[in-house]
Amino acid sequence: MKGFYVGVADAEALKSEFLNQLNQCWLYCPDEVIKNGYAFLDSVHTKEMQTGSVKEKAMGELVSSIRKDLLSRKLVKNTILTESDFRHLQCNDIQQP
Repeated sequence: MKGFYVGVADAEALKSEFLNQLNQCWLYCPDEVIKNGYAFLDSVHTKEMQTGSVKEKAMGELVSSIRKDLLSRKLVKNTILTESDFRHLQCNDIQQP
């Protein structure tokens, strides 16, 4: 998530890698991680300026859901997500907080 901090070198490349990893989450992560990933991206979206506390909360929820998934050591067996939930995003769709 380094690409979303102000003043980070290669921010665009880091954002692209984050988006790539979020896309890969569709293959192995529970729904909560994917939804929280999109919520985080919505909080840093260029069209909707959010407060720092909103961005921090979204990032915290994403990290928390990733940790819960990793610590549970369970395979994902069910999903309620559909193809319409998938979002193809590009780096120019998001900004640095």
